[in-house]
Amino acid sequence: MTLTLSERFTAWVVDDSPMEAEAVQRVLEASGDVEIFLDGATLLERISLAPLPDVIVLDWMLPGSSGLEICSFLRLRWDEAELPILLLTARGAKADVVEGLSAGANDYVSKPYAPEELAARVSVLVRLRRAHLRALRAESEVRQRETDYRRLTDNLPDVVSRIDHQHRHLYVSPSVTRLWGLPAEHYLGKTTVELGMPANQVAAWNAAVDAALRGREASMHFDLSSRGGLRHFHSRVVPERDEEGNVVSVLCIARDMTSQVRAEQALRESEERLRLALEVGKIGTWDSDPRTLELTCDARATVLFGLKPERKAHPDHLYEPLSPEDRERVRAEVDKALVGENGGLFASEYRTPLAADGIERWVSVQGRVFFDGQGQAVRFLGTVRDISEGRRQEEEARQMAEFQEKLVAIVGHDLRNPLSAIQVSAALLARKLGEPSLLRKLHVISTAADRAGHITRDLLDLTQARLGGGIPVRPQPCELHAVIREVAEEHHAAHPERDIRLDLAGTAEGVWDPERLAQVVANLLSNALNYSPPGTPVEISSQRHEEELVLRFHNQGPPIPEEMRSRLFAPFKRRPERSAGPRDGLGLGLYIAERIVSAHGGHIGVDSTELQGTTFFVHLPWRSPAMLVLDPEG
Repeated sequence: MTLTLSERFTAWVVDDSPMEAEAVQRVLEASGDVEIFLDGATLLERISLAPLPDVIVLDWMLPGSSGLEICSFLRLRWDEAELPILLLTARGAKADVVEGLSAGANDYVSKPYAPEELAARVSVLVRLRRAHLRALRAESEVRQRETDYRRLTDNLPDVVSRIDHQHRHLYVSPSVTRLWGLPAEHYLGKTTVELGMPANQVAAWNAAVDAALRGREASMHFDLSSRGGLRHFHSRVVPERDEEGNVVSVLCIARDMTSQVRAEQALRESEERLRLALEVGKIGTWDSDPRTLELTCDARATVLFGLKPERKAHPDHLYEPLSPEDRERVRAEVDKALVGENGGLFASEYRTPLAADGIERWVSVQGRVFFDGQGQAVRFLGTVRDISEGRRQEEEARQMAEFQEKLVAIVGHDLRNPLSAIQVSAALLARKLGEPSLLRKLHVISTAADRAGHITRDLLDLTQARLGGGIPVRPQPCELHAVIREVAEEHHAAHPERDIRLDLAGTAEGVWDPERLAQVVANLLSNALNYSPPGTPVEISSQRHEEELVLRFHNQGPPIPEEMRSRLFAPFKRRPERSAGPRDGLGLGLYIAERIVSAHGGHIGVDSTELQGTTFFVHLPWRSPAMLVLDPEG
């Protein structure tokens, strides 16, 4: 394409005379966008930040660096084709012209100049630069096409080969190396027999090639061993013709179908596993089209939904066997899924009292709605499972648990009053009777009543935790070390032969329920005394942290069995090994302690080894959640 001055170009004019620079601008501005620079330094700064102009019109005489020096500097980076430079000079001697061109100028114009000459010379330089850029782009495109072709050939998973009339390979693509480890040149000039193709596949290969040599396309499947094991190929064989239409060779494109074959095999195996899983799990499947209201159910789903096998299924038929309450609920849940609520997921449980086989069932239905690009429901599918037995077991378990909890509550309340009477009466008699033998008997009565009282209290706490909504705590400002010392003194009075050691530095003032935490300390201290050898110390220590207070209850003795640790804080769980002594509890102490600590926003941990003994850690935040009542399920 011929460039004319009517096509916009960019020209930078460098001249220390604003008047002469503007004169050049007037000549060029009709066809180009002109930017003026009054010195070389400004030009050099600009050219380092902006795209190159189409041409630079450079005055010979400039302040500071001359035009020749600027030209020489620019040529260190850009050649004459990349950045054309037209030199303006009032020096017309041949030596000056030679000097200017030697410095790197493409052309020059002597002052004074004719505007037409300046415009013509600039136009020539712009055309030359544009032609150079087009050549560079064309060269780049050619290189890119060559690169793309090589990349396509080198990375094409298909094996492309050209076969002559003697069944010899004229060309094989590089992909063959990845499959068999041999260079493509290894195959040239050889037939499939010479290359070792199995005899049972050679006949099929030759038949396909012969058909293509006769002008017909052919295809075949074959299996070959490779470095990665047995691979499966599908080959398409087509004739290659010359200008006269004669078949001169055959082009074979062998596609590696191994992944597809393996995927199909895996799909078949997966479908078989799914079928077996559905069969074992007694799960039915269903599929529907919300647009056409077509419903498809397998045999099990038909029975579980209470549908009639001889009747064409319709989504509305699913609601017919349901009770009025279930019908409205399930229909509303389906409608929500169909409009995309909860991501189109559907889950519901209901009874089918009018099932086709006459059996009342509970079923669990799970499904998902799929939507098109416009948000319209196009498919709704899922599973249905018979959960009647699970429902029955849940109801039986619920009734049994309710019976047990109510029984515990009744026993706890009924025992508390007579035990209180026994304790009060024993205390009154002890004050009036001074005979040692009677006092010992009263002590036995009082101790037994106290033990029964602890059991009753634990039963009532369990009842509150499991039925009453949790163990209530009433936080208030208190000093916990004083609580611990008081509990330790009570236990030492009951066990004077045991060494109870306290390491409680300073004070521990926080917002807790002192009575409940005294119960925690008592339970953990009793636990440590019960499960440690006689004559060994039991230690209680505390450690202050910024966010919490940590209590440690340590005793020596055998470690807690590993299988017990996961259920150590469950109710009615007792470690099998313990020191000699009466069984004064129901295995509720650790459970109640853990519930109380959790109600304070803390937690209990345990570390138990043969060498170090057993340590229970109680982590208590300095401020408990106000009047928190713990969820009975934790």
